[in-house]
Amino acid sequence: MTRAHAAAAIVASMLVCAALFVVVSFSRGLPIDNDILSLLPAHARDITLSDAVTRAGAAGSSRIVLLVSGGAPENRDTATKDLAQRLAVSGMFRPASDDARQIWNWLHANRTALLCPDDRHKFDQGRGGEVAAAALRQWYMPMSPASSQLLATDPLLLTPTLLSCIAPYNMTLVPTGDGRLIAGSLSQSAYRLDVQDTLSALIDDWKAAWAPKQVRLDRAGAVFHADEGGRNARQEISLITSATAIAVFVLFWSVFGTFRSVGLGLVVILSGVIAGLAATLAVFGTIHVIATVFGAALTGIADDYTIHYLMTGVGGQNASVERRKGEVSRGVLVSLVAAVGAFTALAFFPVVVFQQIALFGAAGLAASGLVALTILPLLDNGKRRKGIGLPLLDRVAAWLLSHRPERRAGAAIALGFTGIVTAAALNWEVLDDIGKFQVPSEILRTEADAVTAATGFTTPVTFMLVSGRSASAVAANEEHLIRELDGAPVRPVTAATWFDPSPARRQANQALIADQLIKPHLASLTASLGIETSAMYDEPEESAPLPDMIAALRGSSGDTAWSIVPVMSDPMLPPNRNWRFVDPAAEYSAVLGAFREQASWGLLGSTLVAGLIVLIAYRRFAALRILIPASMALVLTPALLVLAGVPYSFFSAMALFLVLGVGIDFAVFQWEHPGEAGRWTRVGVLMAAITTIVSTSLLGFSDVYPVHAFGLTVALGIVLNLILSPLAQPRNSVRIKAHG
Repeated sequence: MTRAHAAAAIVASMLVCAALFVVVSFSRGLPIDNDILSLLPAHARDITLSDAVTRAGAAGSSRIVLLVSGGAPENRDTATKDLAQRLAVSGMFRPASDDARQIWNWLHANRTALLCPDDRHKFDQGRGGEVAAAALRQWYMPMSPASSQLLATDPLLLTPTLLSCIAPYNMTLVPTGDGRLIAGSLSQSAYRLDVQDTLSALIDDWKAAWAPKQVRLDRAGAVFHADEGGRNARQEISLITSATAIAVFVLFWSVFGTFRSVGLGLVVILSGVIAGLAATLAVFGTIHVIATVFGAALTGIADDYTIHYLMTGVGGQNASVERRKGEVSRGVLVSLVAAVGAFTALAFFPVVVFQQIALFGAAGLAASGLVALTILPLLDNGKRRKGIGLPLLDRVAAWLLSHRPERRAGAAIALGFTGIVTAAALNWEVLDDIGKFQVPSEILRTEADAVTAATGFTTPVTFMLVSGRSASAVAANEEHLIRELDGAPVRPVTAATWFDPSPARRQANQALIADQLIKPHLASLTASLGIETSAMYDEPEESAPLPDMIAALRGSSGDTAWSIVPVMSDPMLPPNRNWRFVDPAAEYSAVLGAFREQASWGLLGSTLVAGLIVLIAYRRFAALRILIPASMALVLTPALLVLAGVPYSFFSAMALFLVLGVGIDFAVFQWEHPGEAGRWTRVGVLMAAITTIVSTSLLGFSDVYPVHAFGLTVALGIVLNLILSPLAQPRNSVRIKAHG
């Protein structure tokens, strides 16, 4: 076995292992994430804030409310029961009644340690008799919550009183009109594709059964928006992959004239995708759907190496495989290192999706390059001919790419460059607001509005974050915060200390209830009810666990304990070191703005690193001309987009790392093959640009802003890199006319 065959065997074995790993990973369930929050940076400097925002987001995203309406009353009732039964069978839905049961059990077990604010006020004024009298009236009222169990354990009705005043507002939703309600939460993440697919199929089947009977369903919940986004992303992946495959097929066949060349191109592309998927799944255990979209776009870049190799055999040349490899190996390696470096730079930003893109891109391009230099030459049978599209590309490449601009043209380019940059600077616009990242579905928005109108259901997205050195300190600080909010226009939606107060508050509550209610009024109330007074409030109750939805309001990060107090807006309290108002959207937007600036500086650093790579590879300062096209494209791309109404964002900056890598790829081959010797190389550069532009420009049609901005930036940047690539040619290069 020759050294070439051994190298190819090693690379092939690694790819087979990678493919098997990907197959096994997907066979265990779809390891794909489509949480829009994964597109956002982590609060690397404030782990408490990061954990609290994550906890609040998870709790809010799991809630769903379904409103069944329309049709005949009997059909509406039956349809509601049918939907509830389907959800129960799915095993991933937790009805609100489960939360209500936990809340009831907890309140009953702690009824002598908790107080409603109104009752506390009465007890403080010595008006405990009013509370006892109100309890007695409830026993004789219709629709009373009283029961035989309460008669034996809680004749003062402390438990139902607590339930009515401190139970979470969205636990006891009652629709207006003739609608029927199903409320609850998902037991698994709303951003898992299998959860979305199961829920979507369940609802679609239900609609198919009941829509003919004029029964309709309105939905509210993050899972439905996530499902919509996931479906769109998967359609985009399919579109991009299909369009790229078609572009590769047409271009390769029309230029190289054989179907074998198409197969060789697909081998390199698939190798890159498999390696990228395997590496990402091995490190992260999952991959975000957005990363797979960009991975699909990667297919338009990975075929560059195939194109440059096959171009060495165009035109009836009979060079050996080793000689043909030698013609492109250095250029491929230099451009590969630069492109991988550009992708790797994304890994230094604390955004999960971009870290995945960095790994996917670096591993994928590295694999594509290795396959192009080891396996591809062995698969090429050496039979070459000119395809019907080659003369056209030859003429276009000769006209567009074959010569460096003359002085007058260079001055015009410099003047145009200055004018565009100046105009963009005067109209500069940035976008950091995450609220504009994804346009909600009009259908889902209408349905959510209908649910809100009928039930008042809405999920608070802002909260007060209370912190302290211990859980008891946090509880005391939270109670202090609630006192500060007393009488304010913004009140807490719920609070953990309403259910589980601090030790001091618990002891004070027990004393008030005993002194103002139980001791002076229990005996007379039980006598009025005709039952014997017992030690029903003296004996310790069997302990009940803190309800899940209340426990979720508390947590700890390192040495800091914290709690979340949901509020509908900023209460505008004076600054306090024990609490702060948190608007997750504003927090993320501020962080995105900071990272946008850091990424922009990072582009400068990456350009300098690329220059160092070029100097090491060529050992000539003149080779730094290779950086000119990419550097100009880095400036012109966001400038032109801003002038076109596309603001500059963190995601635009991330896309420019790819623009840098591809620009260096084009420029390296322009530098290495000037003049007549580079005729077919320039055709290869043009082909590579076309396939890459096809794949990335399609991202620009996405409704998700990060994908949209990324796609437009890369596509425009590659066009500019292509047009400007002749600037990288050595000074002595001359204009070449196309042959034939």
